[in-house]
Amino acid sequence: MLLPSREWREVASAVSRLNQTLTEQYEAWRERSLLTHYCIIYLDGIHFTVRHGAKTDATMILTALGVDLEGSREVLAFRACTEEDKDGWSCLLQDLRACGVSEIDLIVTDGHDGLLAAVSPSFQRRRVNVVWFTNSAM
Repeated sequence: MLLPSREWREVASAVSRLNQTLTEQYEAWRERSLLTHYCIIYLDGIHFTVRHGAKTDATMILTALGVDLEGSREVLAFRACTEEDKDGWSCLLQDLRACGVSEIDLIVTDGHDGLLAAVSPSFQRRRVNVVWFTNSAM
């Protein structure tokens, strides 16, 4: 069923307002202050296939999950990238630093080359232990 043009404009306007609100909320969340010290940060990339009409694209969501000194867990950051490479991970780690993270006791990762290359320059002032895991081990 097709909507009359007036109703269509109202629906489009509501969708536009919702999109604007969600974008503002996401930006506020992305730029929020984080704790300076985390016991553990888990870093991993999640592969998605995104459909744009008839075309599909591979998209990577880089994720950072943190465990604070009291054991509370929190999604710290995520970033969409075309691939899991050093540049993408460097940007995500810079986002963490910009939000206040300066000390990490343990980084848990799958040992991806791009991620390992990005960790050292981002948190070089402090020794960081990196533990590798594979999905088959989980």
